[in-house]
Amino acid sequence: MGKKINETNKETKNKTTNIVDGSFAIYIFKLRTDNKLTQKEFAELIHVSDRTISKWENSLSVPDLIHIRNISHAFGVSPNAIVLDKMSFRDYLRIFLKLIKKLSKILFNNIFKVIFFIIFILLIIFFLNNYNSVNIYTLTYSSDNITIDNSYFIKTSNKNLLLINDINLNYIDYEIEDIKLELYTILNGDKMTIYKEDTLNDISISELNSYSDILSSDVIKSMRKNLFLLIKTIDTNGNEYSYKCTISMKSYFRNDKLIYWVNSKDNNEITSYIKNYDNSLTVNFTEDSFNNFINSEITKNSKKIDNSNIDKEALKEIGYEYDSYNDYYFKMDEDKEITFQPEYDLLFIKYDKESLNYKISYYYETGKIIIEVYENNSVLVCKYKYIIETKLNNCLYGKCPNFNTDINYILEAFQNILSTL
Repeated sequence: MGKKINETNKETKNKTTNIVDGSFAIYIFKLRTDNKLTQKEFAELIHVSDRTISKWENSLSVPDLIHIRNISHAFGVSPNAIVLDKMSFRDYLRIFLKLIKKLSKILFNNIFKVIFFIIFILLIIFFLNNYNSVNIYTLTYSSDNITIDNSYFIKTSNKNLLLINDINLNYIDYEIEDIKLELYTILNGDKMTIYKEDTLNDISISELNSYSDILSSDVIKSMRKNLFLLIKTIDTNGNEYSYKCTISMKSYFRNDKLIYWVNSKDNNEITSYIKNYDNSLTVNFTEDSFNNFINSEITKNSKKIDNSNIDKEALKEIGYEYDSYNDYYFKMDEDKEITFQPEYDLLFIKYDKESLNYKISYYYETGKIIIEVYENNSVLVCKYKYIIETKLNNCLYGKCPNFNTDINYILEAFQNILSTL
């Protein structure tokens, strides 16, 4: 019986030793080295000799419960992690907090280096995003009859703006009956028309790079080499005349320097002019408004309106009443009065806002939108024209604000009529 008990005790001891030998010895060694302690330093923390630590790490002995508790308190680990090499959530949390504390200490001791590094990275990002992102060119002309003034091409990282102002035709000794203006370049050997108009009004083309229909990168590259302004006239006797102007682009400003010195009065005047002109006379499309505009516009006139066979009942269903005396259809949409005049291929909208009177005319056969703003119904404040097919906008008079909302509205109203008829 005694022999059997001794064998059982021996088996239990061997089992315990195997469990501890395989886990505790390795764990103690790792715990000590991770904390960068010698065996003597480790022993002093838990009040044992360094020889005892050596025996534990070489699996020659195992600690009792008191020593396990001392290790647990000294290093903030659970007894299970020591004996069974099994970490609890609290153990992982302690390790995480210890790591945070260590990192915080490193950051605090090197705070100026960290701040300098962050500022340096931000400056690099800013420089890469903005280096040479703005290019301004002045436009000069070479012609005996045509003159231009205050003309610029502005290329930025997200928007391109072409401004040709004060176009004049000089030394003409006849009365002009009709006039045509065309701005073009030579792209891959072919003529590329940039702008066409039947007046000498200022040219203003503003496009986002991501939605460039006219001022694409290839066109801009060709414009720098060759840009021409052609004016054709017809006098009262039917005689035709043609005048050509060569336009050169000269670099005025590039943001490719860290420091800019502006001492010239002329530089200040030009910069101020460009800023004011861009803010007041051009339509600044945002991505969302441009997408809405594209979705709502009827640029191709996919469905023609038969003026001789208008379905009055269909129009009545969408709110349009017929005025037999004036032969047009009209309806009220909140504060807007909409008039549909098929005889003139015209959709007309007028409304009042803040003591101003807005009149929007859409000539849907030619794809032209004219917006006029009056004060007290008599004083013209501004006049704006937009050509749908070419997406060219031009402020004909005054300082024109952003008319995206009005353009979208009248095109959506026309779409509603088209889908009904």
